[in-house]
Parts: sequence; structure tokens; C-alpha cells
Amino acid sequence: MKPTECLYLYKAYKYVLGKLDEKEMEFYTNHLLKCVSCAQLVINVRKIPRDKLENRVNAIAQVLDTEKKFEQERRARGCLSVEQIIDYIHNRSDTVDTEYVRRHILDCEDCKTEVQIIKKIEFEEE
Repeated sequence: MKPTECLYLYKAYKYVLGKLDEKEMEFYTNHLLKCVSCAQLVINVRKIPRDKLENRVNAIAQVLDTEKKFEQERRARGCLSVEQIIDYIHNRSDTVDTEYVRRHILDCEDCKTEVQIIKKIEFEEE
């Protein structure tokens, strides 16, 4: 897995908790030396009590685990992966065809629900 350039909230949680693999930890540690936005995000995440961070990571991980279980079925229907949804939420247009995702979400209740769930989890209590 190739890390994305900037941290998003779930990755920042995992970074602060030390739950990324060694390659990602090294990548983001170096990235934080250069990126003020990500450094500020990590500073803010470190202010959150560890038990709350653990709960948030676990909640997001449950969504991701559930998503993996249904990924094959969803792909057969042409649905989006969690990674595509997360990239869409974080406006990473270089990693996802934004217009395709936008149109798909308008037509697909399952993916629309996934977007709402992930947004709720990622952006609660920021």
C-alpha cells in the first residue's frame, strides 16, 4: 500500500496511536516535518484523550471491516469502495474520478449511506 500524501482524520488517529505499519509511520513522520496542515492536525488529535481516540479508530475500523465483507457484492453491483468514498470526502480528485463518484452516490442509496456514515464518524467532535 502506498500512503497518500496528506493525513486525513482516520490516518491521523492511527498515527497518534502508533497503529500504522512501519512504512506508513516513517512516511508520515517525514511528511509532518514538511506539511504544516498535517502537523497541526496531529497536534489537535493528540489533545483527544487516548480512550476516545481508540473508540473512534475502532468505530471506523468496524465500518471498514463491514465494508470489506460486502466489497465483492458491491463491486458486482458497480458500487464504490471505502477508499473511493474516503478520497471523495477528502477531495482527492487525483485518486478518484469525482464526477463518476458524485453521479454514483446520487443513484445508489447504499453508497450514499456509506458517505454519511463515514462523514459522521470522521467529523464528529472536531
